[in-house]
Amino acid sequence: PLLSGLVDAVLLVVANDRCSNTAEAASFLVTGSPNYVGARHLTLSRQWCGLVKTADSIKSDGPQARLDFATMSPEELENFYSGSIATARAAGKVLVERYDLSAYRRLADVAGGSGGVARGVTESCPNIQATVVDLQSTIPHTRKYLDTTQVSDRIGVHAANVVEGPFPGSYDIAVMRNFI
Repeated sequence: PLLSGLVDAVLLVVANDRCSNTAEAASFLVTGSPNYVGARHLTLSRQWCGLVKTADSIKSDGPQARLDFATMSPEELENFYSGSIATARAAGKVLVERYDLSAYRRLADVAGGSGGVARGVTESCPNIQATVVDLQSTIPHTRKYLDTTQVSDRIGVHAANVVEGPFPGSYDIAVMRNFI
């Protein structure tokens, strides 16, 4: 019954009495695929918990569900970024679709986390070199996600706390996604 249901849902196909993933399932549901969304529930769960506490934050005049990347453990950071890389990459591609970036050469992805936005932009714009700027604790995760891409040679990573002060480098354009 389970396999039949997955075939009906167009997640599997059957050929010669063997099941295999459809192209969509392989793209979005296989760990390691660039579009993998299987870990997204980890990010959504964290966001949902924060949203549920919105009323309490307003009543108490202070945050009740703080998302502080500086104090997250490596495991918490990994869970967050593994669940958000696909949507961040898609956001970078949407940015390129909506805005003409042809005049720009150097992009700063500020608080870029997984580097997904920088990746989406550089995959779509061969003229752009990007730098992901984020906290030191985030950098190993950023490198992990970018090192496996075809554009890794065009994306640098710089550790800096952008809240505490400026970061080095010269950029034509800076993007910030979900900073606040």
